[in-house]
Amino acid sequence: MLQIYLFLLGIVMSAAILFAFLPKRVMKQIGEFARLPPFEVTPIFEYMARSLCILCTLIGIACLYLALHTTACIDLIRFIGLCCCPLVVLAVVLHRRRGEQAEAVSRLREYVDLYPEDLKARIDLLKLLFDLEDYSAIVGETSRIRQEFPDLEERDLYVYLLSNYLRGLSEISRKRYDSALEALNRISREAAGQTGLTAIWPYTLYYQGWAYYRSGKYERARDRVTLLMETEPSHPLLPQALFLSGWASFSLADYRGSSQYFARLAKMNTPESDKSAFLQARSLVNLRDLDTAAVLFKSHYTTRPNSSFADDALFEYAGIQAELGKTAEAADAYVKLANTYPRSPLAEESDRPRAQ
Repeated sequence: MLQIYLFLLGIVMSAAILFAFLPKRVMKQIGEFARLPPFEVTPIFEYMARSLCILCTLIGIACLYLALHTTACIDLIRFIGLCCCPLVVLAVVLHRRRGEQAEAVSRLREYVDLYPEDLKARIDLLKLLFDLEDYSAIVGETSRIRQEFPDLEERDLYVYLLSNYLRGLSEISRKRYDSALEALNRISREAAGQTGLTAIWPYTLYYQGWAYYRSGKYERARDRVTLLMETEPSHPLLPQALFLSGWASFSLADYRGSSQYFARLAKMNTPESDKSAFLQARSLVNLRDLDTAAVLFKSHYTTRPNSSFADDALFEYAGIQAELGKTAEAADAYVKLANTYPRSPLAEESDRPRAQ
């Protein structure tokens, strides 16, 4: 890529020699064509214009030489590139402001290929890739960083933590949960605090819990999100942590624990409140606390009639009444289900127990 860029730049700039020998008449015509303000071709103007063309030609020849001898001149190329770093940064910033994320990534990749030791630029590249949701590229880039800097934790703790954090989230998005845990488990609360990355620690705990849950390790999942709730009780992730703790407890057959987690979440105004209220009652059914479960199911369909679980709650309530031998109450509940939620799949199911 670097050789091609230098070669093309060299050809274009070397072509400037053609303009060094243009007659004054042609120079005026070019100015008119380019709609430049009228100007007089004085001797000093002519001298400067032709000198500039020759200078561009010399630079073009130098670029062609570097393109043909890239390996031998790599140190010189890097020095020249270092002098142009502000221009690269400016180009990346301008692309990002215009919403041209792919172009920004392309420019930054070229820079990183030339200066792989610039770890700040590599973190910027990872952030851009994350914005583009190019998770495979993030995993590839972090693998290269690990290979090139085996001592990264000692060299730059900030880059070490943030690169592992972005890698972990990327692996979760790719549903590669063991790989995600390998990256996220490298992050500690103490290290995050030392580097000014305390904001990522609660999310690290939550996504560790999520990865453990998806891997079927429910006890570990609950431990991580419980730690999150204990250390960050007012964090915006609290509802998600409660829900994940509830599911993990339910999967462990710890129905008392799951009912408590779901009960806390059911009292909050969140998208998961309705589902949590229903699952709280389901947990109590599994505990065989049918009377309390019936009260909760009835409360659900009466206070949350538009909930997506209201018909389920009414169906469960009817079933509990039948199991408790309260056939009249059960029959009334089944009738109410058929009349109130005629389009529910449970409405048809309610016909059979009602007939019985």
